[in-house]
Amino acid sequence: MEFPDSRQLCVLLKKFSEGKGCISKEFISEGELVALSSLGIIYRTITHKEVCVRSLIPLALKVLELGVDPQEVSTYLSWRDFEALILDYLVRFGYKAFRGVRFTSRRLEVDVLGIDEINALGLAIDCKHWMPGYRKAGKLREAAAKHREKVVRLSEECRALLPKYHPIVRARYYVPVVVTLTETIKGLVKGSLIVPVRVMRDFIVNLRYYIDVFQDVALIPNKCYESRK
Repeated sequence: MEFPDSRQLCVLLKKFSEGKGCISKEFISEGELVALSSLGIIYRTITHKEVCVRSLIPLALKVLELGVDPQEVSTYLSWRDFEALILDYLVRFGYKAFRGVRFTSRRLEVDVLGIDEINALGLAIDCKHWMPGYRKAGKLREAAAKHREKVVRLSEECRALLPKYHPIVRARYYVPVVVTLTETIKGLVKGSLIVPVRVMRDFIVNLRYYIDVFQDVALIPNKCYESRK
């Protein structure tokens, strides 16, 4: 059996996306079904007419590993899938990661919170799955400013989060990050780091470099930080 290459897998991802998680049996071979199973794809149903998967994320991650443009891959995902993709990115790089962290009596929410215990940093991420062609830089600047305010509130109210998210005590600082699908603007904007998904992997791998560059204005002290010493 010939294993599907990156473009074949990307086509399958696109078709599953268009079918909201399902694809007609005429568009997928038995060999591809076996290959997808070997990637950890969990099928919801397989009938004589169609194949449905529980999640697009394992397939999306494999396609990314094979070098397909993260922006292209992300266009095939819903905003919920986009958040799950960012969460899995962090987990793969050793973060303790959480999705949908709510506080202030559940009125505020951080889409994804990742704790890097080695570097004592927390990435508080707002995911903006705005499709290509969205060019309202002003709207993104506004979102960046609001996200920073939200992360400041997260630090102030961290005690209430400890029972459910205890690893946050290992983050000395929070870094407010807005991950975008497009590259309208990037860098430090209104106190938050705007990171296009295309460079998300590089951002995580070289986080210390980015922190050294922007630490004077980007870092927010975590009021619940507990040193291991």
